[in-house]
Amino acid sequence: GGGGGGGCAGLAKETRRLLYLCAALLPMQGLDVASGKKRIPLAEHVIRTGLKGTIKDAQETQMVLQAVGQLSKLGARVYNNKGEGGGVLSQEEDEVCKMECAQCLRKCGELWRISLLLCLCREGEGGGR
Repeated sequence: GGGGGGGCAGLAKETRRLLYLCAALLPMQGLDVASGKKRIPLAEHVIRTGLKGTIKDAQETQMVLQAVGQLSKLGARVYNNKGEGGGVLSQEEDEVCKMECAQCLRKCGELWRISLLLCLCREGEGGGR
């Protein structure tokens, strides 16, 4: 434990490091770059070639960024549908959104906290709408 983490001081050092890495690369979410004959996510390219990071860093970052994108889309869907039908989602749509959110967070495993935190930060600046 110990200082320097600001509001993230409760997170393990390695988790904080990954959080900061993902936050820095969040604007690159959804962007690809050519790498030989295939295309790879820009964030992965930056980690592997620019930062000389590990495959694990690239994989975990990609998982988090994908989850942030999916959670943001779910949030926008809920937000946009609230206006219809008196501000309440249909029970069916509500169940679908809850299940998709749970599946997304489960897929993240131990990285679900980072994914949710970044999604909330992104939403706070209007990034999901």
